[in-house]
Amino acid sequence: MKKLIIISFISIITLTSRQTLKAQITLEHTYDSAELNLYMVHLEVEGDKYIWRDGIDTTIRLYNLDHSIFKVINYSSIPNSYNASAFLYVSEHLFNLDDLIECMIVTEDSNMVYYTYIINELGTILFTADSL
Repeated sequence: MKKLIIISFISIITLTSRQTLKAQITLEHTYDSAELNLYMVHLEVEGDKYIWRDGIDTTIRLYNLDHSIFKVINYSSIPNSYNASAFLYVSEHLFNLDDLIECMIVTEDSNMVYYTYIINELGTILFTADSL
């Protein structure tokens, strides 16, 4: 009974205290065109990473959570890489069982035909299909 009274007393004091807590958001890093080209992904082995797609050249940059560069993936080996419209399913084990990072890239040509590619971090094309 004595413990219950002490716990109740501490709970009442804690709940009735009127301390205001203040917090501030601090800017850690900025990325160009982040509103469209920056997102997070959870890799099966390496964990959470930022992904930033460079709109100028044909690279995808993966960053650690402390904003240091983890990997740079060059996808210039695929045709129409300058018209890449979507980067999907960035993963380490979704498309095969090695620990290389793979992703799906969708491009389109001048006739508005879409092509789907799966490439790994070395730029090797693992799969290709058109009109998907």
